[in-house]
Formats: sequence, structure tokens, C-alpha cells
Amino acid sequence: MSAIIKYFIFIIIFISLILFSLVYTPFGNKLIYSAVGYTLSKKTDLKVEVQSINVHQYPYLVVDMVVEQKYNLELKGTFYNNHIDMDYRLTSNCLQNDICTIDDEIVVLGHINGPLGDIHVTGEGKALEGNVSYVLMKHDDTFKDVNFMLNDVNSSKLFTLLGQTAIFKGKANAHILFDHIGENSKTGKILYDVKDKDFSGLHIDLHAQIDIHDANQTFIIDVTAPELTVHLTKGQYDEERKYAHAFYALNIKDLSHLEHILGHKFIGPFYAFGEIEYDKHIIIKGLSKSFDGLLDFLYEKDVLQVNLKDIPFRNITQQLAYKAPLDANITGQIEYHFIDKRITAKTKLKNARFLPTELLDTLSQKSGINISQEVFDDSSLDLTYKDDILSGDIKFANTKNHLLLRDTTVNPAKKSINSYIDLQIQKHKIAGKTYIAMLDDATPMQNALQDTYIRFDGKVDTHYNLKLNGLVNDSWINMDYALNAARFPSHICIIEDNVDFMGHINGPFSHLHISGQGKALDGNVSYEGIKINDTLENFTFTMNNIHALKLSTLLGKPSFPKGRADMQANFKYLSKDNKKGTFTYILKKGTFSKLPFTLHTQINVDNAKKTFTAEMTLANAKINITKGSHDSDKNITSAFYVIDVKDLSKFEALFGFKYQGPFYAMGEATHNKHLKIQGLSKTFGGMLDFVYEKDKLHIELDAVSFKQFMMLFPYPLMLDAKTTGYINYDFIKKSMIVKTKLNKAKFLHTDLVSNIYKKANVNMLVEEFDDSSLEASYQNGILLGDLKLTNETSSFSLTHTELNSEKNTINAYFALKMQNQEFSGKVYGSLDDPEINLDMQKLIQHKMDQQLDSMMGKENREMMESMPMGGTAKDVATGTAAGFMKIFF
Repeated sequence: MSAIIKYFIFIIIFISLILFSLVYTPFGNKLIYSAVGYTLSKKTDLKVEVQSINVHQYPYLVVDMVVEQKYNLELKGTFYNNHIDMDYRLTSNCLQNDICTIDDEIVVLGHINGPLGDIHVTGEGKALEGNVSYVLMKHDDTFKDVNFMLNDVNSSKLFTLLGQTAIFKGKANAHILFDHIGENSKTGKILYDVKDKDFSGLHIDLHAQIDIHDANQTFIIDVTAPELTVHLTKGQYDEERKYAHAFYALNIKDLSHLEHILGHKFIGPFYAFGEIEYDKHIIIKGLSKSFDGLLDFLYEKDVLQVNLKDIPFRNITQQLAYKAPLDANITGQIEYHFIDKRITAKTKLKNARFLPTELLDTLSQKSGINISQEVFDDSSLDLTYKDDILSGDIKFANTKNHLLLRDTTVNPAKKSINSYIDLQIQKHKIAGKTYIAMLDDATPMQNALQDTYIRFDGKVDTHYNLKLNGLVNDSWINMDYALNAARFPSHICIIEDNVDFMGHINGPFSHLHISGQGKALDGNVSYEGIKINDTLENFTFTMNNIHALKLSTLLGKPSFPKGRADMQANFKYLSKDNKKGTFTYILKKGTFSKLPFTLHTQINVDNAKKTFTAEMTLANAKINITKGSHDSDKNITSAFYVIDVKDLSKFEALFGFKYQGPFYAMGEATHNKHLKIQGLSKTFGGMLDFVYEKDKLHIELDAVSFKQFMMLFPYPLMLDAKTTGYINYDFIKKSMIVKTKLNKAKFLHTDLVSNIYKKANVNMLVEEFDDSSLEASYQNGILLGDLKLTNETSSFSLTHTELNSEKNTINAYFALKMQNQEFSGKVYGSLDDPEINLDMQKLIQHKMDQQLDSMMGKENREMMESMPMGGTAKDVATGTAAGFMKIFF
């Protein structure tokens, strides 16, 4: 609109020039002084060539002359006594002034009458492709009653003669009325009208009126069209000061009709009002509320400066015929430099909010980033547009999140954007150099849809270096990528790790092919698959020689075995709700609790159902798992297992106790809200049936060899028997209860057995006890229990037994009755070499009875003992002997 207003100022100046051109040009002077050829040439300073002069009928004269070698002038009439009364005819094929010469057919007929000091001039004819007529009085050096009419003339030729380019082309009418025109004074009026039927597609009517009083002029100009109106009112021009001023009002009903004028398709109405000033240069000031808010502009010295206050961004983009990408109120300044065609903008955006678009919806669906929910109350634009290049900085920010475009260059010709993007939104951060370009039809890579080339080199979420290079459109992508970082994230934790991936994404978004390979978890990784919506199909994932502990840590299982592993996954389809495929994991040269460990497992996945098998070795143990199954919907897992251990002593660090010997078992493990392990073992003879559940272990013993079972523990073996009963162990309380029956119990060779044989001549090794029991409890490293062995004639008990595993000590009482012997004692001290203390009183009394029986007979001894005080002497004797024997034992 600034260009239009500028042309309106030119129109005012042009119309003013019409008057002066017509009055002071050689053409005007020629009309006044044509009566006298020589005098006319001198006074007009024109080259006048008189072709012929006929004075035969003087004072009637006929004069033919050529003026400036272009204009043919014929004069016929009387010239007598300084009085002229003549007709004239002026013809030419061109029209010339001090500015230019144009081709034009001129035919003007007129009359000159009156004394030389007071001449009346009239004329009419063809010029400027229209009609010309005029009436004026020449009184001495003053023109009076000037009435000059131009009807339907060519406005372009007229403005060319004035040294200007006609803004409005078409047939123009001009009416010039002057009361007088003198050297120092003039009073008059100029009316100018033109109708342009096709001014950039518009039908324009221009009406101008100029009132002239000496050096001061007042004017009004009206431009009307069905689509717009422009009014210049209270116009003033000071000819001496060369100063002009006017007020204007502009009203455009719909900017879309001005597309050819503005060079862009704007839509909607626009109105403004203000003032125009000329003082050596044009100054245009104005105000507008067309966009709501306030638009205050100033044009001066080829610079248009626009101040905006609370202008809705949505209203501006709507009039630019664009869909508004955001909603905000703009305050700031925009400048347009007409010389170098440069636009600068420094504005603040208040309460900026991105409006929903297909791009933002896709971004939200794919990444969870919903930028349209953010309100950026600290935002600004600092931009420059020159040579069809937009450059500068863009800022959208609030206290938590921001979107910054720094050192941005937008090239509309290449349809490209080059910028450093810094985006922080909803705990995500993206920053890096970004280049985006829309490909045109001539590009060989052009797709059926409009493709966008993207190149990105920066960081994602601070720690991840990402490079992108390729094409994308609304439904298709063909892009290379590279990702490297010093960390590896999962949904559970983040670990330190050197990650370096590169790959390719290709195809429509509805059927996207993804592939890649690189380094991660200290090993090699490759993957390939097709992403259909939220499902991966024909997906393969391979990891070779990776760090097993890093992987298990990412999965939330940092206690899993260490070592190097291979992993292979092949899925027909894989999504959150549906999955089908196989998964193989192989751990080589691993360790678990510092023990060598290997694992080979395969998992078959069919939606919520999973089946699996596994083979493991741990030190000298082999574990085989078969018929494994897991139901994700019911959260139930089950599997059969076989465990074969050659020597349990290798697992001291794992169990916290040095068990010994082999162990073999098979059974089933299930998990339904809690873990349950059931098993059977014949390692110890008989049958050992155990169940682990809710941190408790229950063991049922059926004819289990007591000797083989006790060989698990690093304690001296005392006896052997067929053991039946149960053992309960609580892992939380670390407590144990043992309750068993012993069948065919026999003593094994121990120090206790040897000492008893030596001292009492009792051979415990030949005894067998069918009615026996063992009951014990264990907690806090102390084992308490009672052992009772009996048969029809003999018995043995080990009571109040206390074994301290931490101190490796025993403290127990025993009682023996067998082979006609009866005595008791105590076992105490180190488990490796216990002390034995025998109570000999019953043994000595028994020996004495044997001696008395041989001397006096058993019946006499028993009769004597039945007498009052009969047994006292024997008791005293045996007690004394026993005390004496203790000195030696």
C-alpha cells in the first residue's frame, strides 16, 4: 500500500505541472505572439521558419511557418495598427517539450483577436489522442480568464510529457481555469479525471481538484473502485517552499483483488488513515486497526517503518492467505527499505501458542511431545528479509520449555531453511544444525508427493548425538541416520556405555523399513524390520559378544551372571499387544558368584504365551530346563528342571556353607504370584521330596540314608540309618526344624565308639536300632537336638545336644545301655576333636555285682540287697571306686 500512496503524491505533483507546462511552454507563448513572426521568435526563443507571407491584401495577411521544425502554423487574418484578428491552424506529427518528444497527431484550429496588449485567444482540435479546447485573454504580461479543456486524452502521453509515468492509464479529462496568470501572481483551479479500465485488474476512477492562489495550492484527490477508495483531503502545497501536506483515508474491501499490485495474494479488508507530507522528500504517516490491535506506520526516505501493538498473529496470517501456525499477540517494529528491498522485524510475541496441525499431531503420536499444549509467554522475532532471503533469530520460550531458531536462513527460491534449532519441551531436548528444503519438480529424487530434504546434526536429550540425512513427506521417508552416545537407556535405568549406531529408514509411514548396525554394550548390534503403525514385522535383532552384565542391568537384573553373550531375536510381528517370534540368548565364559557359568536359552513367544528351554552350567553343576511356559495374561510361569551337581563344595560362596558331595534332583518350578519349586532326589538313597515356597523349604525324607545325607555337612559321621521324616527351613528367619524316625540305625566308627569299647568293652558297631528318632532345631548358627536309639535290649541317647556352627563346637550328654553295660557321659569341645567324659559309677557297680554273684551266688546277693541298709556298703564302694577311676579317665 505504501507504493500506492507514493503514486498518489506523484499524481498531485503531475497535475500541478500540467498547468505550468501548458501556460509557460513554447506552445502557450506561440499562441500569444504568433502575429509577429520575428518578434515571436525573439520572445519565445523558438526557431521559427516563415515559409510564406502573403501581404497583397494588407492588412489581410496569410502566413505559413514552421516552428521548431515540427509544428506547421498557418495564420490568416488582419494585423493593423497593433490590432490582430486572425485564424490559425496548427498541425504536427509529434509533440515536444523540454522533457521529451512523443509521436502524436496534432490538429488545432483557433482565432486570435484584439490589440497586442489585450489579445483574446481561442482554439480547439485534436491532440494527445483526444480533444483540446481553450479560451484565454492576454493582457500585457498577464493571462486572464484562462479556460483550458482536455477531453479523452491519452493519460500516458500526457504524463510522459510531464516527465512521469502514468500510474493510471486510460482516457483523461483535464479542466484548467485561471482568473489570471501573471509573473508574480496567479489564481485558478485545475480539475483532472481519469478512468483506468484495467489497472492490474481493477477499474479505477481518479478525480483531482487543485486550487491555486499565487504560490499556495490546496487540493483533494479521490481514487475510487469497486474494491477500494482513497481520499486525500485538506491538501496544501507551498510552491516557494516546495512543501506539501495532505490527510488521507484508505479503505480496501478485500485485499485479494490487489494481488497483481502487491505481488502477493492477501485476503480480507484493510483500512488506514493518516497524513502525507512532502519536504524535499515524501513522508507518509498512518494508523490502522484492520488486524485488531494498533498498526502505526511511517514512510520516509524510502523506508517504511511499522509499529505493531497487540496485533493478533492469526489475523496477519489469515490476510496473508496462510493457515496460522500459531496464536499470539505481536508488539514491535517492522521496517521496509525500498532501495535495497530489505525488511527487518524486531517483535515480541505475547502468549504464543502453536495451533494444532497434522505435523504436530504426528509428532505427538510418534514421540509423545505435544508442543501445542505449551504457552510461550517469552517469545520474539528478530528477522531480516533481503534479496529473497529471510534470516535472523526466532524465540518461543516460557519458564520451563523453549523453541529457539538461531542464525536462521530461509530461502524461498530454494524453499529451504537453514538454522540451529534448540528445542526443550516436556523433558525432551533437541539441539543442532538443521537444514530443510522442499524439492521442486526438476529434482530427480522428486516423489509423487512434495518431498522435504532434511539434514540434522546435533544432540537429543543432551547426551545423544544424532545425525539425519534424507527425504520425508506427509506419508513417506527415505533417510540415513547415525546415533552415538556415552550412555545406554532403558525403561528401568541408564548405564554408562559407548553407543554408536548407523542405519536407514525407508518407505511409507504405514509400512516403514528400519535397519541399522553398530556398537553397544561392548559388542556388535544389528537390527532390521518393517514398522506398520505400532507393529514391527519380520523383525530381527542380533547382539554379538556383548557385555552380559550391562544388558541385565538395563533389564533391572544387575545380579544376573557376568560374561560375554550373544543374542538373536526373530519376530514375525512385535507390538505392545501382539507378538510372535523366537528369542535366543547364549552366555559364554560367564561368572555367577565368581563361579564359571554358561547359559543357552531359547524362548518362543506367541502373544501372551511363551515357551522356553534352557541349558546351564555353573561350576561342576549342569541344569537343564524343559517345557517352560509363561502366560503374561495370567502371570503364570512353569518349567521342569534337572540339576546334576558333581560336588557341592564348589558352591560354598553361593550357599554360605560348605556342603559336600554330589547332588541330583529333578522337578518343577512355577510362579503364580510367588515362586514355588518342587523336586525329587535319590542322591542320598531312598527318596527326598522337597518344596520351596514363600521363602520356606519343606523336605520329606523316605528311607533316606542318614550317612549319605550327613555327608553334605563337614561334620564327623556318627551313624547310618534309613531316615523317614521331614525338615523345614525358613529363609527369612534362617531357622530349621528336623523331625525324623530312624530305621536300622547303626553306629559308625568314631572316637566316642572307640572309647566306649576300650573302657566298657561295649562294641556299639554290632548294634542295630529299629525304634529310633532324631529331632532338632536350628537358628542363629546353633543346632539343638536329641538322638534316641533303642531296640529290645539296648539303647543309646544323645540329649541336650548343642552344635555351634560359628565356633565349630559341640556340647551334648549321652546315655548308653547295651551288652549288659550301662553308663552315661558328656561330649564337648571342638567338633573336629571332641572331649568325652564318662560317668563310671554304674559300670563299676555292675562289675561288683558280677564278682559277688561268682562268690555267693546271684540269689544271695539280691536277698542281701533287699535287707535294710543292704545296698549301702556296695553303693559306697562303687562310688569310691568311681571317683578313683575318674582320676584316670
